[in-house]
Amino acid sequence: MNSESNFIINRIKAVKYAAKGFWILITSEKSIIAQVFIALLITIFGFIMQISATEWMFQVLAIGLVLVAESLNTAIEKLADFIHPE
Repeated sequence: MNSESNFIINRIKAVKYAAKGFWILITSEKSIIAQVFIALLITIFGFIMQISATEWMFQVLAIGLVLVAESLNTAIEKLADFIHPE
């Protein structure tokens, strides 16, 4: 097997692990569940209002940033709980 096919296989595995982690996050954290629900509502509202491509870009960026920030916050909280359970 050459290095190019190993690179592709490793990228596929990385995406698989990331998707699994995101699934665990959205099924176990109440705050993420609420934010995903709100993101879906806002996306539906975007279709109803027929927003422009630029507005879609900013909307998707904002949703992504909120989910990433909340995910990082959750990871830090879990790490802190692991290090100092009290």
